Formats: sequence, structure tokens, C-alpha cells
Amino acid sequence: MINKRWVAGLDSAIFWYGCIFAFIFFEYLLFASYALHEVTNYYPRSFDQAEYLSQSYAAYQNILQNGFLAELKSHISPVSSIFYTQAATFFLIFGPSRLMALSINFIYFALLQLALVKSVKDVTGSWFLTVFALGLLLSVNTTFFWAGGLLDFRIDFMAFCLFGIFICCCVRSNLFLDRKWSIIAAVVSVYLILLRHITVCYILSILLATFLMFILLAYIYKNEEKFLLKNRFKNIILLTGIVAAGVLPFLWMSRKAIYNYYIVNHVINNEKYIRAFQEGVVDFFSNIKYYPASILENHIGKGAVIIVLISISFALCLRYLQKFVIKCGPEIKKCSLTCPLFIFLLSCIFLPISILTIDLSKSPIVGNIVIVPFIWLVVLCIYCINKKGRFFNFFLFTIAILTFAFGTYSYVKFMHKRSDRAQLENLTKITRMYLDVGSYFVAHNKNNLVYSSDQIVDYLIPQDLTVLYYENYGVLLNPVGSMLGVNNLYEISEDNAMAELHKSNIFIVNLDSYPTYATDYPFNISMNKIRYDLIDVSNQDMQVLGEYTFNDHKFRVYVKLE
Repeated sequence: MINKRWVAGLDSAIFWYGCIFAFIFFEYLLFASYALHEVTNYYPRSFDQAEYLSQSYAAYQNILQNGFLAELKSHISPVSSIFYTQAATFFLIFGPSRLMALSINFIYFALLQLALVKSVKDVTGSWFLTVFALGLLLSVNTTFFWAGGLLDFRIDFMAFCLFGIFICCCVRSNLFLDRKWSIIAAVVSVYLILLRHITVCYILSILLATFLMFILLAYIYKNEEKFLLKNRFKNIILLTGIVAAGVLPFLWMSRKAIYNYYIVNHVINNEKYIRAFQEGVVDFFSNIKYYPASILENHIGKGAVIIVLISISFALCLRYLQKFVIKCGPEIKKCSLTCPLFIFLLSCIFLPISILTIDLSKSPIVGNIVIVPFIWLVVLCIYCINKKGRFFNFFLFTIAILTFAFGTYSYVKFMHKRSDRAQLENLTKITRMYLDVGSYFVAHNKNNLVYSSDQIVDYLIPQDLTVLYYENYGVLLNPVGSMLGVNNLYEISEDNAMAELHKSNIFIVNLDSYPTYATDYPFNISMNKIRYDLIDVSNQDMQVLGEYTFNDHKFRVYVKLE
């Protein structure tokens, strides 16, 4: 009797969901501890994160001063319609801080885990496969990637989570047979597109491919299956209509910004070649292989690849043994629409990669979008390969425990990493530099500033000043980057550099030789030839606020009030 109750308890949804919620709470404790020790006290590393943070704090201040509607009207962004408003809303509830901003990332990650758990359990009926899927999600590198990961406040990680939730809803709907889950998938996709505009290309291409697949199946299937296809047609059309109604007004309002950002920067001008060259893309073949290689290395990782290969190999071996050696019970129920579901998941991987490959402006971050479809493919492979029986259950139990253990180990190991003393000293000095700059201009009642620097690196950008001073003192400075710095990737002439310098209130210059990585941009190369002339002019026209040594280089900060 005790044994039966124990077995029944293991199959209880309350027990499993209780464990999962407790585990997510444990994840957050580790996440918050790491963020407070390693992230929140220092400048926001990586360019995009600094921009998103500074604009989010500005949105919060705008709501406090002018109201919510004023903020909604003021942010016309090419990449998102709701990102800054979303962040400002959380700040209104919980207070503005870096930890709160990063906690938004964690909320999305928690929702993805719950969506994956719910959908895998409902589709497969197996808690062991559910735990395996959760462990595989924790095992991949995406969560811990240096940029666009859980500890990097930017759209990419949130889009990765929302796209994953969208995939889970689509699979749970039995490929749009269930209307309720189809509508939930539509709502998720609307929010995803409003959060990151470019995902409209992914969603619409996937829906179109699925619709065409259903048309093909209508010629193959029999009468009973055609009736089910009819319902799927209705639901996918309903989903598409909801998406169109939800996103088109916002995309139309942002059409000029979208054109200037995606068409001008990614298609017309030469910036795409600079970005591609930085990532080693120099010809057709390097362009084709870039994202598959990046996804495999940066987002899946060796550990997850080994887990997948071992799991599928053992599943195939077990299938062989059950068929020819072991007499076992009846076969496990086949996946509904097994082949179309695999085609759907493959399209969720292939189509985004194809769209990203067409764009020559490469990024190692954006490939994270295909991770959840990849996890679903692995889960369904194992589910559909095997038969029901004691050996199959033991196999599922084993891979579930080992994968979840590895994923937990990976998460705990990452969250317990600590920077060495030299690195923390560098970060502290950079922070001190910006707080000194901010205090100088606040003391002179000057808020609107023109910021320049002699090289493009993530610790020499105006957004760092905004973020650090606001987080430490609650004062929102408004430094604007000039063409003498991060706003210009291209070569700059000495005359133009001098003109930009005369407009500047802040000029930060490296007094030593440039680091090797600083030569990636044409701007840095041209500045290395003329920066000593700029230093001479700055000595005459500007005031030296201080010199700061970090990252093995000495930097001088010039300031001017006029």
C-alpha cells in the first residue's frame, strides 16, 4: 500500500509542479546573488545593453513627469514597440534598478520553463520526458552566453523565451487543432512581434509554410483526417488574423524607423560588411555556415550535444532490443501528426536561420531563437522511437535524471563564478570615472551633454554615463554621442574629428597604444593616427577632469561646460 501511494505521488501534477516552482525560486536566488555581486554595481557591458538600460530609465522618468500616454507616444523604435514601456512599468511597480531590469529577463525565462513543462507533459504524458526537456533547456549555452544571455538586459533573451513559448503553444495545440491553444499562440506571437519587430518575418514565414503543408496534406489524407485539417485551416487563419490585427498598427507607426534601421543599415549602406568582417564572414560559404556553426557552439554547446547524441543513440538501441530480444507491452501511442509536427519544428529552425543568413550583418547572439524548436525535436525523437515497457521507463528515468543534473550543475556553476580582483578593480575604476564626470556636470547644472571618445569600446559610450549616474544618484543625465565615437563606425578625417571635438563637452582619450581588438572598426584605425593632435587641441580648449588607469591603459577625461 505504501509503495502504491508513493508511486501515485510521483505521478501527481501537484508534486511535480511544486518541485518545479521550488526549483525556479532556487534559480532566482542564485541569479540575484550573481547579479548583485558581478553585474549591478558596474558599467553595463556590451553596447546594446547600455542603450536599452538608459532608454528604459528615461522612459520611467518620462512616465513620472508626463504620464503613461506621453511615454507610449514618445518611443518610436525600429526594433520594438513595447520594450521600454514594459521596463518602465516594472520600474513603477518595483523601483528602477539594474537588478529589476535583469529580473525581467528571469521572469521570461521562468515562463519559458513552465510553458515547456506544461506542453511536453501534455503531449507526451511523461513526467520523465518533461524533466529531460527542462534539463536540456538548462544545459544549453544560450542562458549563459556573454551577450544576449540571462544577465544581459536586451531584447534578444526575451525574444528567445517568447519564441520558445510560442513554439510550445503551437505544439500543445496539436498543430492548430485546438482552438484555445491556437489563440494563446496568437497572443504570444503578437507580444513577441511588438517586443521585437524582426520576429514578424519568422512568425509569418512559419505560418505560411505550415499553411502550405496543410494544403499538401489535404490531397494525401483520407476523409476523417481531412475533417481535422479543416479545423486546422480555420485556426491557423484565425491565428494569422489576430497577429495582423495586433501588430500592423504598431509596425505602421514605426515604419520610417524600421526602414532606416533595417533597410538602410542592413541593406543599403556598408555597415553590414563591417559587421560581417568582424565575425569572419568574407565569402558565400562562410556566410552560409556562420549561423549553424554559431548556434552549435554558442547556443547549444558541447555538453548539450553530447547529451542529445547519447540519448537518441540509446533510444535507438533500446528500440532494437525491444523489437528483437525483449517481449514487452503494447506500443506507446504514436504522436498525432508525427511527420507534419517534425516538419513544423524543422521550419521553426530552418526559416529563421535562412532569414538571418540573408542579412549580411552578422551577430553571434540572434541564433538563440531556434533553441526551443531544437529541444522539441529531440524530445519528440525519443518519444516516437521507443515502445512502452519497463526498460523504456527506466531509460527515460535515467536520461531525465542525468540531463537535469547536468543542467542544474551548469546553472549553479555559472552563477557561482566570481571575477578575479584585477577585473573587479578595472570595473570599479570605470564606474568611478563616470561618477566623477556626472558629478562635475551636475555641480555645474548642465544636463544636456555631447560625448566623444577616441575609440569604439563598450566602456567608452555615453549610455554608460547615463546608466551609472542614474543608478547611483537617481539623476538622469542626457549625454548624446557625437560622430567622434560610438555613433560612427567609419573612417573619420582630421578636419571632421576636430569639428566634432569643438562641439563636445566630454572627450575621453586613451593615452597609451590601442588594444588589438580596437582595430576592428575603420573609425578606430583612423583615430589612432590623429588622436595626439586631438589631445593637443583638447589641452588648449578643455579642462582635464582626471586620468584613470584600467584595462592596462591610461585614459584622460577632458570636460567643457560651453
